[in-house]
Amino acid sequence: MLCMRILRSALLYMNTLTLQDTLGESEWAEFLKLAAASVLDARG
Repeated sequence: MLCMRILRSALLYMNTLTLQDTLGESEWAEFLKLAAASVLDARG
């Protein structure tokens, strides 16, 4: 049971690092800025 918890934690950590690396790219930063702006504009 402990082994499964360690494995799950390791996979979660790897996913977090991958997501941070991907979102750190300039293309994603620009996309997220545009998406946030459109959401704020829609709110009025």
